[in-house]
Amino acid sequence: MMRTTLFRAATVGTLCLLFLAEMKAASVPITPLRGFSATLPAGEGKILVLKYCVACHGPELTRKRLEERRGWIRRYWEDLVFEMMYGWGADIRREEVEPIARYLEENFGPETNRSEPPGKEGLETLLPPGEPRNVILAKCTVCHGPEVTRRRMESRIGLSASGWKKVLTRMMSYGASLAEDEMEQLSVYLGADFGSSYSPAEKLPIQEFYSFLPDGPGKNLIVADCLSCHGASELKQRIEDHPRGDPYYWEGVVRRMKKQWEAPMEEEEVDVTIEYLNAHFAG
Repeated sequence: MMRTTLFRAATVGTLCLLFLAEMKAASVPITPLRGFSATLPAGEGKILVLKYCVACHGPELTRKRLEERRGWIRRYWEDLVFEMMYGWGADIRREEVEPIARYLEENFGPETNRSEPPGKEGLETLLPPGEPRNVILAKCTVCHGPEVTRRRMESRIGLSASGWKKVLTRMMSYGASLAEDEMEQLSVYLGADFGSSYSPAEKLPIQEFYSFLPDGPGKNLIVADCLSCHGASELKQRIEDHPRGDPYYWEGVVRRMKKQWEAPMEEEEVDVTIEYLNAHFAG
């Protein structure tokens, strides 16, 4: 009798603990980071991807970047990690490169490719005729590949020639093999013609982003300077997904962009941009 009673008590206690654990788990909100983590397969490199990639790109953008590169072999993943380290200052240790690249190849490499990777056809269809088109196909795809190049360019459709010049100047600082005259031609070509195949009634990414930003000092600075690195859709998402309740968040972001990533902003423009973001996107 005593043994039966103890067994029943232990069973009830176990069920109560399980119930409380489920209640506690249910009360934890599914944040973007938790949602992204749940989609990543287990493995040695998973925590490193969450630690380093999400720190700069955020969970949703990291997911998109990995999917864009699905099908890459180990060497390409290693090159990408080294680019993040030496080109962008990611605080990754040398001994962590191999486990990250191995994890990415195992879970986003050739064996996981669900379909044939897009070739240059989509990019060729997007670009208007002209000699600059051949330069883009020959040189931009060397670093980004045709599909990523297409996505990056689509996200900036509607950007002015001066805006494109900032983008291309930055690419040259990263080692893009563009001559000065090619950069000038590409700036004019992309600013004047890029996206001419789109219907005028179709809302372009730049227009949508511009409409998204409230009027005020700093709006034009964000459009002119931030889009030299980020696509319009990506930038809009980053602003929408920013952490709430941190009064120093935007100051940290903007000053890091200026100091670490050399954003093309004068010091007084940095202050105006911070004030603008705090005024409209601090809550």
